[in-house]
Amino acid sequence: MTDIKTTENEFRGLVIHWLSELFERGSYPFEHVTSDPSIKVEEGKSRYPDVQIWFNRKAEQGFCGWELKTTATPADDPELLENAAEKARAMKADHFVTWNMRDAIIWRTPNFDEKVTSQYRQRTYLPISQINIPDDLWVESKKILLKERAKEILDDLVTQHRDGHLHQVDVDTTFFVKLLHEAV
Repeated sequence: MTDIKTTENEFRGLVIHWLSELFERGSYPFEHVTSDPSIKVEEGKSRYPDVQIWFNRKAEQGFCGWELKTTATPADDPELLENAAEKARAMKADHFVTWNMRDAIIWRTPNFDEKVTSQYRQRTYLPISQINIPDDLWVESKKILLKERAKEILDDLVTQHRDGHLHQVDVDTTFFVKLLHEAV
């Protein structure tokens, strides 16, 4: 029997497909979406965003890069964040997305001399609790949840672009639990 495992590349392929479908059907301010464009971050060094949303690909006007992982990598993994921020800075993008199938976060891109910390979170999505392993990608009901999340992220990016903000407060769970505890 063949041992086949779902990979980040398969997840990326479906996300690109879903976003492309949305662009074709919806009225989005973006031209299209691609995967793995080569972005020069410094002399002799290039990086490749998993997903790149473009205002104008031919004119090299990117809007937002997405870094995708499977459930094994946290969406706020420090190495993942620094890698994503480096790509966003090179594209002169104001924000970027990290998504590990279960957890997704929209981040504001920090300046070149700053590390990505929780203060740069623009929106943290509730986890898709039904997603536990990469192979969940092939369970139809879970695939629908992932596709809906892709649309939700895209719609929030449109709001961010149009309004300059998301009108969202990213709740600090420690602070919230402390307030709840004090109230009780």
